[in-house]
Parts: sequence; structure tokens; C-alpha cells
Amino acid sequence: EDKEPHLAFSQNPSPFWIKPYLSERGEAFIDFGLYFLAASEKRLIEEKKSFNLETLLGKGEGFERDANFQKAVSCLKKGDFLDPDCLFGSHGGKEYQKLKNHKRLELDCEGTPSLVHLRQGDYLVWENGRWANVELGKKSQGCALAHVKGESSHRLEFELWSSDGTEKIALFVEKRATPPLNQSMAHVFSCLRQRTASRVSCRIENKLAILKVGDWVFHSPSGWRVVKSLREVDDILEFRSKGTLFVFDGIERSGGRALFLGTLFNLMRTQVENVKIPITVDPKQKDSLHKKKRISSRIGSNFLEKERLPKQSKKNLKENIQWVETG
Repeated sequence: EDKEPHLAFSQNPSPFWIKPYLSERGEAFIDFGLYFLAASEKRLIEEKKSFNLETLLGKGEGFERDANFQKAVSCLKKGDFLDPDCLFGSHGGKEYQKLKNHKRLELDCEGTPSLVHLRQGDYLVWENGRWANVELGKKSQGCALAHVKGESSHRLEFELWSSDGTEKIALFVEKRATPPLNQSMAHVFSCLRQRTASRVSCRIENKLAILKVGDWVFHSPSGWRVVKSLREVDDILEFRSKGTLFVFDGIERSGGRALFLGTLFNLMRTQVENVKIPITVDPKQKDSLHKKKRISSRIGSNFLEKERLPKQSKKNLKENIQWVETG
């Protein structure tokens, strides 16, 4: 009384009952039962009827599917599966080490690109027109859900459910082939000169540049350039800017010669190559080359404070990869 009609589990047999089950062919059925009792507890009327669940939910002719769920399915179908980001393993700070073995899912939902890091067993929710990682719980309630059911070297297997749980779809996302590294960095960096223990001067495609340990040099359709801002870093990390990435790792001496060291990543950062290029040392600077501390090329969160960015910029880029300088 005084409550909205609802269904609940009963401790005792009730006049109205529902029983779901699967047929031998794997089809979902549901039985409804209803009976009326006389004053003597004798059953006067008893009825039972069985329904195919697909028919009961109206998925026959003329059934209109959940448009939002269909949009979510379409977005995932068009996605590309990629191997882990090698940048996290070689240059990621502590907060990014946990992602170094995660597969990646590159998505484009109606012109809005996004990148999701995931492993087998993870769950994604469809919210605000995009897929995102989530742990099952309150945050996943009332949303279309995707489960990474399995993975192999060439594809990911997903199970998807609509927000009301009445539709379920299985699909595969295939691995995208990425071109191999085919770049000679010795032709990119010329006139290399060591300035300090952590800096070199050089020409990059005939443009004069000063590089310090930890600097990123990025190749886009417009050519090579030194990455200067955190916005550029963020765009590269999220693949809004696509191209070949080179990280200057330091200077090493071997056999009386100084070597310019770096790490080169292919277009999707699934392949990596260590680069060593001989450099010329100015005799006048030999005595001062090792006085400064080495600058780490490890990337973490301290760079935001180092650069003294505006509060809003710090907030927006709090979780991104940055440089850490110790010298």
C-alpha cells in the first residue's frame, strides 16, 4: 500500500511469479504464472504463459533500437587497436609506468578523436559521446558498457551492453599496421657541437638550435621542430599531433669521442631506436663540460611547478607527461 507497483524477491510462494530460463538452443525465455486462491486456500484459477524474450522486448519487426547505443557501437567498431606506447616504458615517470604495458584504443567518435589505454578485463563506459575507462560501480550505472573480453597479438574482443541491459553485442577491433622506422637522424642533426655537459648546439634541417637533455624534437608534415610548450607535449601524447618523435637523452664519451644520444620513436610509438651520433668538442670548453648536473629526461609532474604556469594551465595538464629538470 501507498507504494509504486514493483517487483521483488519473495520469501514465500506468491500468486504472481516470473521464471527466466534458456532453451536447448540457447534462446532466452521467460515464464509468467498467476493464480487466485479461495478462502479455503484452494486455487480457483491458475494460468501460465511462456514468452520468447526477444519477442517480449519488442525486437521483432518494427523494433527501434537505442540510437545512443548504436552510436557507441559504431564508434568502437571504427577504432584501431595499437600496441603499448614505448615512450611510457623508456621515459615515463612513476605515474606513467603503470601504463607501459597497456594496449591502446584510438577512437574517432563523430569527429572527436580520443585515446584509451586498456588491458584484458577492463571496462569502458559510453558517456558524453565517448568511451572512457571506469571501474564497475556507481559511475558505470545507467551507461552503455564495454568489456575487454580477450586480446591477441592482432585484435581485441569486446562485449557491449546497452544502458538498460536489453541489448548485447560482441565485436572485434583489429590491430592497425604501423610503418617501420625509416629515418636517419644523422641527416637531421648537423654541425653538432657540445656546449656544456648537458647542452649541444646543432642545425636541424639547416635551422640553428640549442638542445638540452630531455628536449623533444618532433617531425610533422611541416618538418622537424623543437617542442617548446606543454600544449605541444599534450597534443603529441594524445596523438592530436602525429609524427616521428626524438628525445635527446644525453652526451656520452666513448673511445675519446663525445656521442650525442637519443631515442627515436615511430609514428605511433610502437617501435623505438637508440641513436648515437658523434659530436665535436670545442677544446676551450673541455674544462667546464662536467661542472653542471645532468638533466634527467625522465618525465613526471614537477615540470608544471618548474615552469610556473597559470593555475588554469596546471589544472588542465595535471595528469599529462612533463619534463623534470634537476640541474
